[in-house]
Amino acid sequence: MYHTEMSTAVRPAEIDAEIEEAPLMRFDRIRALLVLTRLPPRPDVYDLFWRCLGGDDAALGVVLDAAIVERRLDLAAVATMRAMHCSTPGVAACRPASPQ
Repeated sequence: MYHTEMSTAVRPAEIDAEIEEAPLMRFDRIRALLVLTRLPPRPDVYDLFWRCLGGDDAALGVVLDAAIVERRLDLAAVATMRAMHCSTPGVAACRPASPQ
C-alpha cells in the first residue's frame, strides 16, 4: 500500500502546487460535476467539463457556473456551450457526440 499523504511540515510548497495542478485532480472534479449536475458521463459533457476546469476559457467557466447555479444545465445547454466555446473552424474534435 502506498501512502500518498505527507505531513505539510516536511512537504515543500512546490509539491503542493504540483499536486493541486495535476491532471488527475481534474478527473475528481469532473466526477463531482457529473454527480452534482446528474448529467450522463458522455464524451461531449466530459469534454466540456475538462475544458472548463482546465482554465483555458474563462468565459466558458462563467457560463457553466451560471448554468449550474440556475439549475439549467442539461444536454441542450451542453451542446450550446460547446458550439459557442469549443468550436474551431475546420476542427472536428469539438463536435457534439451523437445522442445515445
